[in-house]
Amino acid sequence: MDGENAKADVERVGLLVVHGVGEQERFATARAIARALGGTLGADPARPRFSLIERVGDADAKTAPQPLPSDDRHQSPFEIRIQRDNLPDVHIHIYEVWWADLGAPATILEQVTFWLWGLGICGSKIDLISQAPKGPTRNPSNTDKLMVEPRFPPQEGQTTGTPLSKILLIRFELFLASYLAFCTLLTWSLVKKIGGAWASRLGDETILTQYMGDVRIYTQSPAVGDGNLIDVGKPWRTTIRRRMIQETVAMTERGFDRWYIMGHSLGSVIAFNALQETEWTLPNYLDESHARRVRAATGLGLWTTTPHVPPPVQDNQPNLDIMTPRRPVWLADRDGLSRKHLFVDFRGLVTYGSPLNKFATLWPRIVGLNKQQPHVFDPRADWVNIGDATDPVSGELSAFSAAPEAWPAGGPANFRTKASDWFLYSHIEYFKADGSTNFLDKDGTTKRKPAPKRETTFLLNELAPLNGTPPGLRTAFKALGSDYGSKKARRLFASSQLVALTITLTLASAAVLLLAYALVHAIFASSVSVFWKAWTGWAYAASIGIVGGGVSGIVCLMGAIRFLRKPWRA
Repeated sequence: MDGENAKADVERVGLLVVHGVGEQERFATARAIARALGGTLGADPARPRFSLIERVGDADAKTAPQPLPSDDRHQSPFEIRIQRDNLPDVHIHIYEVWWADLGAPATILEQVTFWLWGLGICGSKIDLISQAPKGPTRNPSNTDKLMVEPRFPPQEGQTTGTPLSKILLIRFELFLASYLAFCTLLTWSLVKKIGGAWASRLGDETILTQYMGDVRIYTQSPAVGDGNLIDVGKPWRTTIRRRMIQETVAMTERGFDRWYIMGHSLGSVIAFNALQETEWTLPNYLDESHARRVRAATGLGLWTTTPHVPPPVQDNQPNLDIMTPRRPVWLADRDGLSRKHLFVDFRGLVTYGSPLNKFATLWPRIVGLNKQQPHVFDPRADWVNIGDATDPVSGELSAFSAAPEAWPAGGPANFRTKASDWFLYSHIEYFKADGSTNFLDKDGTTKRKPAPKRETTFLLNELAPLNGTPPGLRTAFKALGSDYGSKKARRLFASSQLVALTITLTLASAAVLLLAYALVHAIFASSVSVFWKAWTGWAYAASIGIVGGGVSGIVCLMGAIRFLRKPWRA
């Protein structure tokens, strides 16, 4: 007998996870979520019996080609089967959208290109959905016709667009990030060079290129002939979205009773794009065999020949010759995918460590909202966003609440957590199985003991509730952050770490500069004593000034060049 059908009544739940930036190994993110959920189940004696099934090994993860997403839920990389008394068993099937292999390789030229881009990121243009009027020389793009950009709440007398205060704040944050990255590269490289074998345990300095480089490839358009072969000449984000949407369509094909999406870091942007993609463009992402399979599955109702066009219908007909990705030759002009049927069993999105608000400030065109009304999502489908003040990438998603197209009504529910006390490190510490909690010992003293992180516990309460009824993501997470103290205190704690980090890296970089000066001076003077004489208080103070002013000047110059080359209003 099939193990999944051993019990007559089984609730089948799907979970699609999207990893963030970095050199992730395939299935690593899905494995981490499976481990966290399994660890939470095992740590709670009140939880029922469970089994965790892994269908991929390390060799498969490294050598297997990227497959066409299967419509068979029995092929999920990881599955958790939870046995419940007097209730249907819950089988959680965990899938992953893996895209770490896409993008430019970390070559020396790529690192140089990255630094030229990264140091000037604070001067990036604001890429708007233009809503350009129809005319003899310029027609609105399909994005202009079918989507609308996110809107921040009314602020400083503005009712549309991004408030100037928000723009300036984001640009200052990017300036500071470039400054710290420059200092880190200088000091980190030195440690790697002089540390020998011990330093090999440290991450390579190209990790900065890998992390921020993923943001670059997702926001920039390539030159003619660049990009992925399938999407040659198109931005790399087109191919990344292709994998996301193929897996999203497959989640519906697999016939789950309900399914969810989790997106970390840049993965939250990718997940959001898939949820907002238009009915005209969705089939463009499918391979020919996948499109044929979806068309043949008439019972799903996914295929449509009347894709949605927002009013006024006559003016908003899409131009099939300028679509991204390109319209495949095996599709008819009126072919589309019904979003209503695609998301019929979709029950929610969880974003964590998400930069969506930053994208809404600088690249709102990339995170546009679908104009399709009324909303195609089930009323039970929620959007929960989780962040930590010590994670500079994350933030409350206020830009997705004010627009009439916002989903759900009022936008995402923002919750804060304590991923880690360490600044920036918290970005990779969400939803871990290893956490801790306070408890009262027999002598009445408060102590700490190992326990699953609260966000993992709340996620499990939604996926496999003990009372049999999923409360909804917004309800499941409503207590998150209630015992982490004042929000202002947490922000102050994070800000103090940022200041300390800035000072530390500046002092370390100044020491490196003074060391280089002393070495060169001693070599030309042919005297070791000259080296030690160069280490004076005034010399070190001058080095600090040179580093602080020089690095700031370089970052400002690169930002100004980008600002002048590409106007900030597209």
